[in-house]
Amino acid sequence: MMKAITRRLQKLEQRFPPNPPRPPGPSAAEKISGWLAQNGIARGENESLMATFARALGVTLSELRAYLQRRAAGLRA
Repeated sequence: MMKAITRRLQKLEQRFPPNPPRPPGPSAAEKISGWLAQNGIARGENESLMATFARALGVTLSELRAYLQRRAAGLRA
């Protein structure tokens, strides 16, 4: 019985490896929030961080999302 449980746990650990350790320092979201605050840009009451960032950049949320997707795919932005 213990061997079966051990094998099952090993399979699960291979399928779902632990998250890598987080690098030191602020996250990307914290950096963006800091940049927005430094530039006096406040988030709207019902506005996401990404929507606020897009507004600060002068682009639409759809344009920012498409740009980031192209970059993530390794395409020229």
